[in-house]
Amino acid sequence: MALASLALTLTAAVRQRRRELAVLKVLGLTSRQLRQAVRWQATLTVLLALVVGIPLGVAAGRVLWIRFADNLGVIDTPSVPLLALGLAGVVLVVLANLIAIAPGSSAAHLRPAQVLQSE
Repeated sequence: MALASLALTLTAAVRQRRRELAVLKVLGLTSRQLRQAVRWQATLTVLLALVVGIPLGVAAGRVLWIRFADNLGVIDTPSVPLLALGLAGVVLVVLANLIAIAPGSSAAHLRPAQVLQSE
């Protein structure tokens, strides 16, 4: 659901910023640079979510596991699989960049004259 939300957010951002993207294209940005801008937006969005979500998730998971283990009467030593968390973060960044291909392509194919003329 988070990746679908990211796709919708990127698509909406490109649609809402058509005028700004057209001006940037008129000022000399290439199609490749516009695609990169959309990819950077996707990457930074995911990185921000990971920077906030991973520590909060680990903290909440530890607290909940300790409470649950105490109720069961078992050993309550939670462990955090750092390698798995790091790998998940890398996979999410890669997926975000793959999702950004379509909105980036849409931004790259803007025709500045048509966009600016309509406004």
